Amino acid sequence: MSREFFSQLTTKDVFVLTTILERYHDQADAFARLLREKLNHATVYFRDDIAGDVVTLNSRVTYRVNGAIAGPHLVVQTHGEDLPANTVSIYTIRGLSLLGLAEGEKTMIEDNGKQQTIFIEAVEFQPEANLRLREHVTVSSRALRPVVDPSPQILMFKPKQNAAKIHYPDDDDPGPFAA
Repeated sequence: MSREFFSQLTTKDVFVLTTILERYHDQADAFARLLREKLNHATVYFRDDIAGDVVTLNSRVTYRVNGAIAGPHLVVQTHGEDLPANTVSIYTIRGLSLLGLAEGEKTMIEDNGKQQTIFIEAVEFQPEANLRLREHVTVSSRALRPVVDPSPQILMFKPKQNAAKIHYPDDDDPGPFAA
């Protein structure tokens, strides 16, 4: 895989790819080589820190393959023959190559013996960026609303007992009142 940029992965992406690598540890095919290279040369980010234009798991991305537009596709973790047409699995070499690239970045892969150039046109949706946006909107909307405690504010008052009316038992132990 020749590339201009290295992968940017979330901690979740790394965990998923490491799990996949455990299954492919003895293989030397193009997929296993790409998987190892992606993990070896990745910069790892917490989900709150990764840029919004990077392809992560469950991102919707439009990209080019040898100049021809592809997508938008949802980059998914599942694999199998029955995936919807608008998805690309990270269990395929194309899906794996997309993971970790940012808008404007490209990579070269070998897919079924053919060289392909993958170029990221646009990351249309990224779950981490969407979560940050929702959290920001929630915080902003809270700041606009007055803070009102919904629980009832009831205070109970009892009249103070007169110390002269308190009756002490007639025993020898003065108890706590002796202090």
